[in-house]
Amino acid sequence: PVSRCHNVDMPSAPSPHVIGITGQIAAGKSFVGRAIIAEADRRDLRHLRLDADDHARRAVERPETLRQIRERFGDGCFDGDRLDRAALGRIVFAEDGSSARAALEAIIHPVVRRDMIERWIRASPVELVVLDVPLLIESGWDLVCDDIVCVTASTATRRRRAAARGWAADELENREKRQLGLSVKLAHSTIRVENDADDLDDPFSVLLANRLPLPSSPSPPGSDHCAAQRLGGWSP
Repeated sequence: PVSRCHNVDMPSAPSPHVIGITGQIAAGKSFVGRAIIAEADRRDLRHLRLDADDHARRAVERPETLRQIRERFGDGCFDGDRLDRAALGRIVFAEDGSSARAALEAIIHPVVRRDMIERWIRASPVELVVLDVPLLIESGWDLVCDDIVCVTASTATRRRRAAARGWAADELENREKRQLGLSVKLAHSTIRVENDADDLDDPFSVLLANRLPLPSSPSPPGSDHCAAQRLGGWSP
């Protein structure tokens, strides 16, 4: 578990506005994340988007991570030296796959968290950080957020998007049962986006623009400690 974030004893510096993205599976969370970044570009904000899925994909390309996965799950999850993600997914999202899922998370999540923290620190100073993390609340990333956007969509829309990913008919429901319920995610959120359309509606764009910070003067190199302040209580 991730400990609660707190400020460390460092010189004060402007802190970035941190937006976390959560929501339903196949509701279009990454699409919303890109829309936020597009709005930030329009407002000339220095920004950073951290995509946990992207970091996870890179994590499972590392020899040490692959070794641990093979050791825990066997050769059936591999096609030669290459990880068979679909085969691994069938194991961890099976009806009785809670222990397998926990084992996989224990292998991958520390690597992903460490990489994301390191990238945040390297990218500082920034004015906006967008955290695109599927398990935002479960993994504790919500504790560093100023706003949390919960992305939702109708069941029909999400099934269509899941099918486009090549998922079996029941895979969406199987995966969803193993995450926090929508009511819990909404309770943690400050903004809800209903994302059934191909474009975000104007009210969301207005709301988002009002939540984003105004551009500030660039900080001198080495003067920004906001990442360390935000992440001071975390263990990679």
